[in-house]
Amino acid sequence: MCKLCTILRIAAKNTLIFSVATIFIAIFTGFKGIVSNENMLNDIKNISSEPHPIGSEEIDKVKNYIKNAMESEGYKTTEQIFYYSKKLNEQALQNRNNTESYLKDAFTNSKSAQKGVNVICSKDEKSLTKTLILSAHYDSYSTSPGANDNGSGTAIILEIAKHLKATKLPFQIKYVFFSGEEEWFIGSRYFVGNMSLQEKRNLVGVINVDSVAGADGADSSNYWVMVANGKEVVTENDVIDYIPVANQISELFTDSIQFQLVNQMNSDHYPFALIGIPAVTITQDLSKITYINTDKDTIDTIEPSKLSEISNKITDAIKHLGQITKE
Repeated sequence: MCKLCTILRIAAKNTLIFSVATIFIAIFTGFKGIVSNENMLNDIKNISSEPHPIGSEEIDKVKNYIKNAMESEGYKTTEQIFYYSKKLNEQALQNRNNTESYLKDAFTNSKSAQKGVNVICSKDEKSLTKTLILSAHYDSYSTSPGANDNGSGTAIILEIAKHLKATKLPFQIKYVFFSGEEEWFIGSRYFVGNMSLQEKRNLVGVINVDSVAGADGADSSNYWVMVANGKEVVTENDVIDYIPVANQISELFTDSIQFQLVNQMNSDHYPFALIGIPAVTITQDLSKITYINTDKDTIDTIEPSKLSEISNKITDAIKHLGQITKE
């Protein structure tokens, strides 16, 4: 460790030595280099050239782009296909206080119904029983190109997968790209509703990324860590409110004042939270974003520095989780 510190001190004074030290650290930890804003911007450009809502021909193009990108990095990809009825979904939403109904009753075996596809990617690591899910939804709102919502989250997951593919951790990472977040998290609800008991027991937690890189007036120094397990309280005005309750995943982020813990249910962490899984969504302060779900959510509204900032924060969080997790 002392030798490594010496290398780093010298590297700070010399560009050439810094490059050598960077390579050494990458080999030592299994982490491949530094995240690339250029890569992520290119991914967003390809993902958000046009609206791509669930069930559209356009979303199939995005799905294939994701699969090709992950397979080129050596990941095995699986399509989790589901069919749902909008009418049944409305009924399930009305019955959302019943977790079983909310997670399962929107779906049908009829192939004439609405179709969705989740893309699940992983390495073949049979020796590891525990799993961390890193996720993002890849569908857009029906009239929005979806550069920030959620091209940004999708691109970040693709980039992190490149850089963590050789990193040794006491758990495997499953990268899941959900379809239908814009339809009340229909894809993640199907995923959670079809997990086996063993899969639930082995799941360390979920880090979901959604709309993190907009430059449309959002506070560039502020992010939300959304949880969905709030504690009910009654305010002085007799109004029911919910205080966010931290979990082992949220605590990986809230050590920084940039990341504020909030109780919100409006992304794909919510179905996991319903069954007691530590889950978060990393997003911007949604009260200050104006372009989401509009035709203005285009690549020219993306702030590149946010892509690398979130990618690096999540990578650090995963490594720290690896240090405190037993195999």
